Amino acid sequence: MFTDWQKDAFTRKELVKWLARIAKQRTKQRTSLNSLTRDVDMFIRTYVQSDTQSRRAIEDTFDCPVSELGLLRRVDRDLYCFNRGVKPNLPVEILAYALVRYWDTQVRAQETLTFDRVLFGMGSIGSAFQLSAVGLAMHLETLPAWAGFDYDETGGLRLLIRREQARSGAPIHLLERYYAAQTSYDGSATEMSA
Repeated sequence: MFTDWQKDAFTRKELVKWLARIAKQRTKQRTSLNSLTRDVDMFIRTYVQSDTQSRRAIEDTFDCPVSELGLLRRVDRDLYCFNRGVKPNLPVEILAYALVRYWDTQVRAQETLTFDRVLFGMGSIGSAFQLSAVGLAMHLETLPAWAGFDYDETGGLRLLIRREQARSGAPIHLLERYYAAQTSYDGSATEMSA
């Protein structure tokens, strides 16, 4: 949904139909519509915060922690849309890790990528994090040197350039950098490691 769905909004029925078509193309086997419907319901409950005003059992109103990301929202009774935006709370280390992984799996041999590919490409970080064009540009412009990327907007062409340091070494060091910073902010975690 986050990387292949090409619309901003969807209904449950549209999503089930789309998934059935993908399953048929990829597996050549018949897929149970009931199973897909349950999967879609679970996907929606995972990413959309519950309506606390509804008359449901208390257990049904517990939200999955992932819903706090605000990636999806309910627009109407059975209409949902993605919340594309700036995402100011997206940590730079997580963004850099996702860029390296995207590059390694999609376009390993290329040294540059267009802005549009990073924003809308299949499996791209723009799609995965539901970034708007303004949001992606803001994040790319503020990438620190240690991330291994340069963002260039010369001549009206927007490009992301991968430097050697982003090509060499395991991208896991970017996640380690993030979690090390989080641990240093948490006094209890720091005390435990001391």
